[in-house]
Amino acid sequence: MLQNGGHPQVSEEHSNLQRRIQFAMISSLIANVLLLASKIVAYVLSGSKSVLASAADSFVDIASQVMTWTAEFTCMHAKHLHLS
Repeated sequence: MLQNGGHPQVSEEHSNLQRRIQFAMISSLIANVLLLASKIVAYVLSGSKSVLASAADSFVDIASQVMTWTAEFTCMHAKHLHLS
């Protein structure tokens, strides 16, 4: 389906933008998981409560990111259902 007056380039640009956004979201999630894992290792090795608090903060960041991603997916899915 062509959008914006039937201009195929607009639809292609939108598709490219969506792919770049998805890549950025996945990359960010991977980086946050690796950061959390490194903080957990640092806590185990050091026993530092400060590092544990930082790991807890990283976990909350990941949870927030997953909830945002879920909301985005749900909105896009609902949008496609209404357009069909």
